[in-house]
Parts: sequence; structure tokens; C-alpha cells
Amino acid sequence: MSPKPLKSLSGIPLIQINAVGDHSFALSFSGDVFGWDKNTAGCGGEHTAVLTKGGVVFTFGSGRYGQLGHNSLRDELQPRVVGQLWGSKVTQIACGRHHTLAFVGPSNKIYSFGHGEQGQLGNGVKIDQSVPLPVQLPDQIDDQKIEHIFAGGNHSFALCTLGQESEERSNNLRSSVGKVTQAIDEKIIYKWISECDSKSWKKGQKEITKMFSSASCLNGSFLDKSCDKHYQTSPKQSGLDFSLVRGAFRKLAKKGKVLTEVEAVVQHTLLPSLYEEPIGVESLRVYLVLPELLRVLHKQHRRTDLTEAVAAAILRLHPDKLQVLGDCWSSLKPSVMTKHIGVWKKALSGILRSEHILRTRDPGIKHLLQVLGHLHRVSVHASLLVLSIHL
Repeated sequence: MSPKPLKSLSGIPLIQINAVGDHSFALSFSGDVFGWDKNTAGCGGEHTAVLTKGGVVFTFGSGRYGQLGHNSLRDELQPRVVGQLWGSKVTQIACGRHHTLAFVGPSNKIYSFGHGEQGQLGNGVKIDQSVPLPVQLPDQIDDQKIEHIFAGGNHSFALCTLGQESEERSNNLRSSVGKVTQAIDEKIIYKWISECDSKSWKKGQKEITKMFSSASCLNGSFLDKSCDKHYQTSPKQSGLDFSLVRGAFRKLAKKGKVLTEVEAVVQHTLLPSLYEEPIGVESLRVYLVLPELLRVLHKQHRRTDLTEAVAAAILRLHPDKLQVLGDCWSSLKPSVMTKHIGVWKKALSGILRSEHILRTRDPGIKHLLQVLGHLHRVSVHASLLVLSIHL
């Protein structure tokens, strides 16, 4: 009867969550949609609508009242495009119990379809309609901009704003309905390394703890947004921009106490929280990001404890997930792969050269060797042109 973490979505960077009726859906940063619970018909009462980045609407589930917009009352077991809205550049959608709303931003028009017995379609009559038709908006809002649409059980809402005076309210609302997961960016890193007084540093510490203890935060950061590449995330495309990753950790390294704080949070909070059977490639990005942190730590000649801990976390992955991570490694550019291999080589070499020979029986060394073994097999299988990994 109390909230519990949803383990299966652990590490997935989420941008939106909808929970309606007897089922729930979650949308990730890179466009993956996850659904669970009741599956008898379809995030309305019994139907679901999905909006693509390009403004195309798909619906599926129960079509009993025409809420799918396909000019029929048939159910749809798979997402089907709403043909009447094709080319309209829809920017928002909302599902009520048995009706659907679609907002076309460029024309400032709302379209509705489905159950209309309570007048929820806004078409002036109390009848159902199985194709999208424009909502009859009041004349007095002609000079106002529709910001957001909402659909309840048997009712609908549209929030309108007037002129510049509404900009702040609009921004606040966008923030409240925006990303579920925060992302690390250049702006917040600059703030951390610039803070000097104790009050600002305490706030920075809290932010560092919050963000670097979250796998979903790291997995949703440093995305490759050139040509929307991160929307093509797959085992052969991580969706990461490694120049952003390297740049971020280089900046963090400019302030020792910031880097130390990040190191501690990752080792003592993030790594123990990682789930052994994460869903999807997005949840595995953390294992591609952390080696860049390890590189800057090695350059400052810090201890190898975190490197060993990351190696252990990789090896805790379920064999199937480790295989997917291997596919991600094989898709890396040779220059990136060489840097990753160098991280584990340097840690292992440092231990063997500086510590007592009895430490060769230490699990940490075994873990480093195993990770290097995995990387070697991936490199050979993918015919990557990387440097040899002998010590």
C-alpha cells in the first residue's frame, strides 16, 4: 500500500509517465515506450495514443466509441496511424476515459474524437465521433495561444495564455509536465566548479549526490543530439556523444573537492544501486560513461578503488545484459574503445607495480582482468583496430 521502486525500469531516463485506469506507460529520453499492467484493450480508460517527434499520432486499444480516430469502432492490437491527422504537425495529445484530444500547434487548433455523451468533445453536440474534428473554441480566445491540453474522465481542458505576461506561467507549467529525469549539462557543472562560499557548496553537494547517485540521470545525460542520433539508440548505437562526456569530466576535474565528491557518490551510492537486469540499451549507458570519469581520476593519480568497483558492477550484470553491453562496446569508435581499454590496463598495471604481490589474489585484480578479457573478445569479434591489451 506504499510506493515502491519499479526495478525493471531502473536506470531508464524517463521524460514522461502516464498512469490511467488499469495500466501505465513511460516514455524514455530516446523514445522507447514501456507499458505494463492490464492489457485487455489498451492510457485512456482502455486506449492509448502515441505522438512522434515529427507530429504523427498513433492509437491502439479499444475503439468502441471511436476514440482511436480511424473512422471505425474496431479495436486495434497494435499502434495504427490516425490518418485524418496526417500532415497536421500535432504537438500535444491527451486521452480521456473514452475520448482523445490532439493539438496542432502551428494552427492553434484542437481536434477531438471518441465518446461525446457528456459534451467532452467540445463540438456542440452530445454524440460520439470516430474521426478527428476541430473543437469549437470560443471566439474570445482568437488572440490567445493554447499552451496545454488535458483530458479527464468525461471532460477536457485547454490552458490558454495571452501575450508576454503569461510567459512565466507557461514556463512553470512546462517545467512541471516536463522531464521526469534530470540530466547533467555544462551549465550545472559550471555552477559546481564556480561555487566558493560554504552555503553554495552545500547546495552543490546535494545536487551532486542527487544526480550522480542516479543511473537514470547519467543515462539521460551527454546524448548525441546531432541529427537526433540518440533516438536511434540500439546495441549498435549508444546514443552518447563521447566528446560531451569527456568534456564534462575534464571540467569537473578542475576543482578537486567536486571531483572527490563525485567519486564518493558514484562508489558508495550509485554502484550499489545498479540493477543486474536492466531493460534496454539506455540503461546500460552508465557503463560507457563511467570509464571517462575513471580516466580523469587516473590522470590525478588517485587510488584504483573506484575502477575496481566499476569492474565488479559490470560483472554483476546478467549474462544476457553483459552480452548487450558487449554489443555496445563493439559499436564504439576505435579511438573511444582504446581509451576504455586503457582505463582498465592502467588500473591493473598500477596495482601490480605498486602493491604487495599477495594482492594478486585480490578479487579486484580478478575483476579487472575479466573486464579486459571481455573487451578483448569484443575487439577481436568486431575486428576493431585497437591497440593490444597486454600489460
